[in-house]
Amino acid sequence: MKAVGVSVLFMFITAFICILAPTLLAAVMVKKYKANWRALFLGAAAFTVAQPLLRLPLLKWLGYKAWFVLFSQSNTLLFLALLGLSAGIFEELSRFIALRFFLKKRLTWANGVVFGLGHGGAEALLLVGLNYVGLLYNFMSGRPINFLGQTPPYLFLVAGLERVMAISAHIGMTMLVLYAVKTKKLRYLFYAILFHALIDSPVVVLLSQRGQVWASEGYVAVFAAFALWLTVRFRAILAVKEGPV
Repeated sequence: MKAVGVSVLFMFITAFICILAPTLLAAVMVKKYKANWRALFLGAAAFTVAQPLLRLPLLKWLGYKAWFVLFSQSNTLLFLALLGLSAGIFEELSRFIALRFFLKKRLTWANGVVFGLGHGGAEALLLVGLNYVGLLYNFMSGRPINFLGQTPPYLFLVAGLERVMAISAHIGMTMLVLYAVKTKKLRYLFYAILFHALIDSPVVVLLSQRGQVWASEGYVAVFAAFALWLTVRFRAILAVKEGPV
């Protein structure tokens, strides 16, 4: 029973990370660094268009094609690598279009951070947050959750930790794309696509499938740390170009 209580606590923490934390951090950026709320909604829209509206329906449609299923089964590593690359292409191009056409006059470091919070926050909400809200609602309503007592409590917290790292990565990738738009140096867009493809590497999927949770999270943590370094670095770079942020 104690383990169930810890699991529920960790679910609350993860739900908070996925649903409220990005918006609260965006509010800090708006107040302290004069960021624009529009950046948050554009980031969320960029993810929604790239994934739920375009990429995922396309993958679902391809899933009915015999050649696609055969390829996925006979070339697992290549297939997973291409899936990661496709995520990078769809999301980074969507990010590029949103920044280029809808935030082009507000390409500041602070707005880049808020855009990344919106993009990563939308992903966290749709992939994890809503599921955890459903689980918590069922638990509080007295409905049975069969796997709750069988799942190690820490796994419910790992989901939140993973979202923290993913959001950090999205902020870093936003910096690369924002710089590509601002300087018209498209190679930075390709860097963002490559970064995205690497963080969605087959290594992560295979480690997760084999139950090596910490190895998988450690791999992602390396990229999250690099993304944080990029975010700090680009603050200085952008400040030089336009004055203090």
